[in-house]
Amino acid sequence: MEGRQRVSGGPCVAQAAFDVADPQRTHKATPKRIREFRKRGEIALSRDVVSAATLTGGFVGVVAGAGASRGALLDLTRSAAMASDGGDAVGLPSAAVHGFVVAAGPAMLGAAIGALIAIVAQLGWPPAFRLPAFDLGRLSPVKNLPNTLSPAGMLRRSGAAIGKLVLVGAVVVVALRHRAIAGALEAPGLGALAFALVRRAMWLVLGVLAAIAAIDYALARRRIAAQMRMTPDEVKRELRDQEGDPVIRGRRKQRMRELAKRRMAVAVARADVVVVNPTHYAVALRYDDKVDAAPVVVAKGVDEQAEKIREIARQNSVPVLSRPPLARALHKHVKEGRAVPANLYRAVAEVLAYVYRLRQRGSR
Repeated sequence: MEGRQRVSGGPCVAQAAFDVADPQRTHKATPKRIREFRKRGEIALSRDVVSAATLTGGFVGVVAGAGASRGALLDLTRSAAMASDGGDAVGLPSAAVHGFVVAAGPAMLGAAIGALIAIVAQLGWPPAFRLPAFDLGRLSPVKNLPNTLSPAGMLRRSGAAIGKLVLVGAVVVVALRHRAIAGALEAPGLGALAFALVRRAMWLVLGVLAAIAAIDYALARRRIAAQMRMTPDEVKRELRDQEGDPVIRGRRKQRMRELAKRRMAVAVARADVVVVNPTHYAVALRYDDKVDAAPVVVAKGVDEQAEKIREIARQNSVPVLSRPPLARALHKHVKEGRAVPANLYRAVAEVLAYVYRLRQRGSR
């Protein structure tokens, strides 16, 4: 079974440090860390999954193209027999190539499709990783010879191969033994029996390999997940990198609040009237018949912010009128910068008319 490996196809050797869980890595990997691992090509990739899918695709291709393959081989045999009897042998090479393509093509195509599906299923599409830089040193047989011929490596690979072979053989023998003995008693059907046994054996082999591949892939995912786990300090550092330093973030929020207060002060100073509920709500209204189709709420607030609006209005000689129901309705239903709804036109018009009368009296 394969452990963690890079997509570059290097040897799959799980490091001992990753087989033993680090007690300090108590947090699951964040999406950012997972993306970083994928970009480096460090993902859970099982060769057993690719092998099982390749064999399955090849076998399906053989079964699907059995009729065409049989016909092509019969034609090739017939052409070879005619050539050996003195017939024309000029077309025999092309017939041999055609027969090989027709006979082996479905199996090769099925195997390629199976391998491609298995790889894409594990990598995802499009693959979100960067292939490692090409290194001629990795191809050096002298450099890789110690890893290839080391006793531990040879023992591990040999043990895995022998274990798979024994498991597959045991399953096939146990499943087909009684059927083979019973079919051998019927001599006329030996050909059909042999074909049926081979087909059944292949399905059994593929089933066992699929089970091995599933276990291997689950173990590979578990190992890569353990490797990606994070310490509390790493989580805090990542959050700090994403959101910025807390001090800087606090300063940024403070600047935003100051800008909002300045905008509110300018809007209230240019308002025509401020409608208040004496203690809780304050709504500043503006109406310019050259610009506005209807009166507009330019600022509103509750409690401390309402008191600030009243203070700015008094400093800029903007009338402040106590209209509790209207103030509550405007604060609840109208956003800043939006026009007053039609159902409040009458009440707002009365307030504006009163303000305009006050201005006319003051100008006399």
